[in-house]
Amino acid sequence: MEILEKIQNIVGILNRLGAKNVEALDITGKSKDIKALIICSFNSEEEVKNASADFLEETKLLGFELLHKDGLTKGQWVVLDFNDILIEIFYEPLREKYNLEKLWKDGKNSVLIDKQKDKKVKK
Repeated sequence: MEILEKIQNIVGILNRLGAKNVEALDITGKSKDIKALIICSFNSEEEVKNASADFLEETKLLGFELLHKDGLTKGQWVVLDFNDILIEIFYEPLREKYNLEKLWKDGKNSVLIDKQKDKKVKK
């Protein structure tokens, strides 16, 4: 599966799970292995935990290889490493505090998904 297709699948899953403000940043060349950073948030720690567990089930069904996971038990900041794509799922107040989008401000928003149509609308 090509990287853009993987990103689209991931963003689609997160949108279906109710993630807020899903951002897919192209960080090619800024990290040794990671090509994309996907950031999203949920309104509560419980939502983060439940959505993360559901997300992992769905990506497993798609055959995505998970290399590392962290933060699943607390539900504040979950990090999922899929080798070339890193996913960060936040409890909203922590996302605002750490503001990773600013840290990676040079990353281009590589995929924008229309939540209603759930398809690629801009590259």
